[in-house]
Amino acid sequence: MNQKLSSLIAATLAGSLMMGFGANAMADSTDDIVNALVAKGVLTEEEGALLMKGRAGEK
Repeated sequence: MNQKLSSLIAATLAGSLMMGFGANAMADSTDDIVNALVAKGVLTEEEGALLMKGRAGEK
């Protein structure tokens, strides 16, 4: 393989890995936000569970 193609493949793999880790971090923070809203009484337990169930389908 030539150097340019090797660099392109390495950059693509690195970008893919970073996007994957970012999605997990976003999901965790969304769960934290929903839990905080339930704890403060902004959302009911049922509403929080429904949102969490919807997020589980996206993961």
